[in-house]
Amino acid sequence: MEGCTSFGPEPPAPFPVHGGDRLEASRRYGRPGDRFVDLSVNVSFTGPPRAVREALRAAAEEVERYPEPRAARLRARLALREGVPEGSAMVGNGASELIYLLASALAAGARGRRFLVPSPTFGEYRRALEGHGIAVREVPLPWESFALPVEVVEQELQEAAGLFLCNPNNPTGRLEPREVLLPLARAAAARGAWLVVDESFLPFAPQGEEDSLVPEVARLPNLVVLRSLTKLHAIPGARLGVAFGPPELVAAMEARRDPWSVNAFAQAAGHALLDAAADLGRLRRDVARAREALVREMEGVRGLLPRASSANFLLVEVTAPGWRAPAVVDALGRRGILVRDCRSFGPIGERFFRTAVSGRPARDALTAALGDLLGREALHS
Repeated sequence: MEGCTSFGPEPPAPFPVHGGDRLEASRRYGRPGDRFVDLSVNVSFTGPPRAVREALRAAAEEVERYPEPRAARLRARLALREGVPEGSAMVGNGASELIYLLASALAAGARGRRFLVPSPTFGEYRRALEGHGIAVREVPLPWESFALPVEVVEQELQEAAGLFLCNPNNPTGRLEPREVLLPLARAAAARGAWLVVDESFLPFAPQGEEDSLVPEVARLPNLVVLRSLTKLHAIPGARLGVAFGPPELVAAMEARRDPWSVNAFAQAAGHALLDAAADLGRLRRDVARAREALVREMEGVRGLLPRASSANFLLVEVTAPGWRAPAVVDALGRRGILVRDCRSFGPIGERFFRTAVSGRPARDALTAALGDLLGREALHS
């Protein structure tokens, strides 16, 4: 099957801003939400550790009590683990809460200057900044590589208030190594600008956290690093993230939020993760093997070009004649498979979709459906 034009000139309506919306998928495709293979969200396919499940069950016995304000003990443990002062750490109701608190705290100091945000990247940076009155300037990433144009960024930072980055980037999976970002952080500091690095997907990278900038937080007064504990350990419903930054900024963020925003279940999950000391090396190897298998199988489908990724997801370009990415997303949805409609990331959404790296059954379902839609590449000896 060379292509398909039966979807008409207009692509189907985009999904809401984020993946994982099974209620909307159920409404759109007419099947129960639990009857989808959901590859539209970037959480670990290995599932939550047993210790976390047990901790969540135990936390139910304490539900009549208020959670510990500001997750103080968990904050202290995370700071100790990362080797930063306790005042430089903050636990949040997911990394997204921390992004919005950070934008609020930075707004006064921006003084009319813009923040730089790559395009494409996670949309909450722009929404948080603009929601707090901070103007945003997009830095386009070249579609050939999606590499950060460092020289352009350094030039822009002469006038900008700061830069938000996701590393590895969402949705591209591109990782900028430490040797690229550390000089950029120093250049930003010399110009009185902030560098905010969201490392939510860094633990999935093959080299692990070797490229993390968390160790530099105590040395660079303009650096903020965000982490998500929910993606790595497959507990997005618990909402748990952490920010590392200068104590004055962290205090300003704390002053802007409800002291109980991190609920008892999320705190229990966080302590369980630290107690269990999960084998991240094994998890990374499992993700790497699954990612490599998915790339091979995608390359066997006609008209698909999976891009290199250091994360637990792939950005896939649709090159099949007669097809646009939104039509592929919609056709998969009708078959009960959800991948990420990328139109909320900007123009790339017409050519690319994103899929989570998954275990064998979900991967087989995805590639079989894509093969049926687009056809298979000829095998060569």
